[in-house]
Amino acid sequence: MENMKGKKEEIRKWVGKLQTDEKNDVLTKLIAGEDLGPAMELLKRFIRECGQEGQSTTEKARRRTAGELLRSAEQFAEERRQLAAQKATEEKARRVREAAVLRAKHLDEIAGREAELWNKVENLVSTKQPKNYDSAVDLLTDLRDLAARENKTDQFRARLDAIRVTQARRPSFIERLRKAGL
Repeated sequence: MENMKGKKEEIRKWVGKLQTDEKNDVLTKLIAGEDLGPAMELLKRFIRECGQEGQSTTEKARRRTAGELLRSAEQFAEERRQLAAQKATEEKARRVREAAVLRAKHLDEIAGREAELWNKVENLVSTKQPKNYDSAVDLLTDLRDLAARENKTDQFRARLDAIRVTQARRPSFIERLRKAGL
């Protein structure tokens, strides 16, 4: 109904085309409060003749073809896919940032304990148990990242090469090092 207020001129023109007796009869009944039916009928007639909520026939939305509807649906689906992809990218970036923060916190916790960790690696490898090999590789990865952060990569490489030489008879351990990129 608010749209009708904005289109007073169109309503005025439509009302101007009504017969004078019809207008007088409806207004009299409306003001006297006798019967609102004729006023409602007049409103329905206006909506029917001028379009829903006061739209003129030229403003009425034309019906869309099946092809237009399909293109619209495809466009909407593409927009949804792009939005989903954008959200996925943002979520992935958030998870990467969180992982980096956690990794930095972990490295901060082990900083200064390098000698202890190297001894632990050698003890784990000497057990000849595959589960312990995995733990040793995890520690070596931590030591590598810590060395990179502290610009001690050369020292790490030298120590890792020494372990490779002493543990050369353990191909399972050496393969785990290779897979871990160490």
